Amino acid sequence: MPQVSSLPRLQLACLRGVHARPDGAEAVLALAGWQFLRLPLTAREAARWRPLVGQAVQVDLDAGRLQPARGPHHG
Repeated sequence: MPQVSSLPRLQLACLRGVHARPDGAEAVLALAGWQFLRLPLTAREAARWRPLVGQAVQVDLDAGRLQPARGPHHG
């Protein structure tokens, strides 16, 4: 059964960390308020995103993928 969410598909988030896991890696993302999301990554994806820890990124909640943030961001 599909899940219904009130969140927009693309969310601006802060990449809080990239951590190793036995099966690859995971990104830890801070969403709005006190919401956090753990997103599985491959080793290649982890290497790509690790330099951006602490910066704004966009997360596609439907596809479970990260994208570079577009435009100016303050916060």
